[in-house]
Formats: sequence, structure tokens, C-alpha cells
Amino acid sequence: MVWDLPVIQTPVIYAPHKKLDEDTCYIKSAVMVLENAAIESIVIGGYEIYDNKGNLIEAQASVPAPPEEYGEILQNISYKNFRYIGSMTVLPVTGDRRYRVRFTVPGHEITITFTKSMIKWDEFAGVTWYRNKRWRSDRSN
Repeated sequence: MVWDLPVIQTPVIYAPHKKLDEDTCYIKSAVMVLENAAIESIVIGGYEIYDNKGNLIEAQASVPAPPEEYGEILQNISYKNFRYIGSMTVLPVTGDRRYRVRFTVPGHEITITFTKSMIKWDEFAGVTWYRNKRWRSDRSN
């Protein structure tokens, strides 16, 4: 499975106290490859609409999509707004040693299993982490 991603915001290091403006670098035009990928589930997101007094007006529960519709759902998402991944949650490894992740994209949660992942890119967008004085060993420039 191959996903084209226009911009990735990634932490330089993992730290709970990280500052978004200082500890983040941006990668331009990346390609994410998940080897031996399989879709475990797709959940179509629910919603709730409230009036200005906090009263619930309308609600729709999240619904698991049937596996036979996965292909069509992914096609529709990719043509609309799939390039925006809201979040990624790492899930426990499966019994057969496959990695599991859940991506949240607008209106959907997609859980995928895979054996190996790789992200490739050629260019940073903005200052790269190794040019930031904070991360340089010599602290010059």
C-alpha cells in the first residue's frame, strides 16, 4: 500500500514537553509505503449536532463498514481529502507479528496491519532539525 502525503509535520525527538514551533520539522512531498498491508477495519465516523443552548439536535453513531465496500470507500476518500491524516494511533501487534495502526482521516477511522513501513522524501519544508542551533553539537551558526 502506497500513500502520497504532501506535507508531514513530525517531531525532531519524542518529548512530552516539546514545543511545536521549536521541536518540529516539516517534510515536503513524502511517500509512505506499508508492505504486506491489509485493511483490518474502516469505521465511518458518527457526529452530533447541538444548538446554541447545548441541546442535541441530531446524532449519527459510528458505523463499521462492510469489508466488501473498503475499496470503494478508499477511492472516495482519496479523491476528496485523504491527503489529510488527522492522527495515527499505534495499536498492539497482532498474534502473527503484524504491526497495527489506526489512521483518522476526515469522517473515517482506518485500521491497517502490515509487516514493514517506510517513509521516503527528498526535501524538508522550512528549517531542518539539524540546522536548528538547539540540535547542533557544535552550537555554531
